[in-house]
Amino acid sequence: MDINLLIDQIIKSKPEFTKEDILNKASSKRTDVPHMSEYTSILLVAVDLGVKLSLDVASHTKLEHLVDKLNNVKIRGRVIWVKNEKIFTRKDGTTGTYIRACIGDSTSLSHIMFWDRSTQELEDSNFTPGIVVELSMGYTRKSFTGSIEIHMGPRAPIMSLPNEQDDFPHFEDFLKPLDQIQNHKEIVNSYGHVITEPYIKVFVREGQEAYLSRFQIIQNQNTKNVVIWDDIKQIYPWIKKGISIAIFNGVSKPGLNDEIEIHIGKTSHILHHKDASPEELIFTSSSLSSLNDGFNPKSIYVSIDAIGKIRQSAQGKQVLSIHGLDISSDATITFMGDIVTNFKTLSLSDTIKISGLNLKIRKQENYLFCDDATNIELNPTIPEEFIPPSTSDHLTEISNISTQHKIVNITGKVVKDISETPSQFDNLQTQGEFYIEQDKNPVKISYNGIITDFGEKPKLNDNIQINGAYVDTNSLVDALHYLPLKLKAYSKVSVL
Repeated sequence: MDINLLIDQIIKSKPEFTKEDILNKASSKRTDVPHMSEYTSILLVAVDLGVKLSLDVASHTKLEHLVDKLNNVKIRGRVIWVKNEKIFTRKDGTTGTYIRACIGDSTSLSHIMFWDRSTQELEDSNFTPGIVVELSMGYTRKSFTGSIEIHMGPRAPIMSLPNEQDDFPHFEDFLKPLDQIQNHKEIVNSYGHVITEPYIKVFVREGQEAYLSRFQIIQNQNTKNVVIWDDIKQIYPWIKKGISIAIFNGVSKPGLNDEIEIHIGKTSHILHHKDASPEELIFTSSSLSSLNDGFNPKSIYVSIDAIGKIRQSAQGKQVLSIHGLDISSDATITFMGDIVTNFKTLSLSDTIKISGLNLKIRKQENYLFCDDATNIELNPTIPEEFIPPSTSDHLTEISNISTQHKIVNITGKVVKDISETPSQFDNLQTQGEFYIEQDKNPVKISYNGIITDFGEKPKLNDNIQINGAYVDTNSLVDALHYLPLKLKAYSKVSVL
């Protein structure tokens, strides 16, 4: 029951009365009958004045009052967003169209499903974002997510309300700050500034190719990952680093280390928030040992002691892994995308500054992932507090390798040819091994993947050099007959 609509109806019939006049008369009636509601007192004023009240006064429903299985519903609200037209197939084999949209009033947001309407028809009816409209002859149904949707058939009336533009909230009024998103499975209407280029992963689901797109947003130095279960280039090709967005009907879910992510599904939508102020992430200095699992808005300085071979990912992107360290710890650092081109001249003992990075900790080992959105400087001005750790590109005699080593550069002769065993499981890599010898000291070299991931493929009797061989100290303690070493992503094999 909308008091303002009732007053408007009285004034239209009795223009000699102002809103203040009507409210004063209503107040007088509440004095005579204590505890009478304001709406009823205004209604009685209308009766006293002989105003014929149209059914329209109370004929539309506030969005928050909608429940499942209502028919002949009339609602009013501002159009928040409209998605593209989609085609569906009915059980009898015929096709139809549907369009998802959203409107909002002072109480809530509601999703609209238009059936067998084209985008052009909606535009011709002035159903476009920002316009206040009245929708009639709708019916409500509960969606697969549990929310109430309003369904509109092909002949359901749409009427724009140009005189009520100031009476309904705008889309910005429904948005919640990122730092208030704290619970899992929460419906999210929020906004932020995109600070990473979208990353697209292609995978197979139920025998069909599927997509997962991911990027990061920031607002007031709070960051959240946004996950879209679709190809972002197809549905939101305009999303890129540096723009601001508004998210509607996302769902908060646990991501890496239980950090909350915003997931975008079929009933969600993203708008370009053109009026939002851009924001840059502020990085604070840190060390490797102080980083947390997940995204870190930090800057670190590391020295390089191993550089792997540039590879191609399944998505066709260049990938380069290195081993870096500071005085507190060490990490495998992987660069992905166009950024790899900037590091083709990378040398051992170079120093890099990395700002804004993702860390994964596996079996007490640090793995840093950097893409085109990560800020990286090669051989920057080193702050006084950074003490470069000692690194060396010198060769280590195999007989001198001990548990004090972690990364070594070695030479030797191949004495047992390469053996590679494909995994029986799709998600596991091929496992390979071969043996070398140096001054009567045998070494077993094992690795995941194929040998050409690490450089040249050696043959029996070849003399080779391995830069960045990993010393597995756990295996080293138990080794009786040979020295076990592993090739990592930052290892490189060369035939001499």
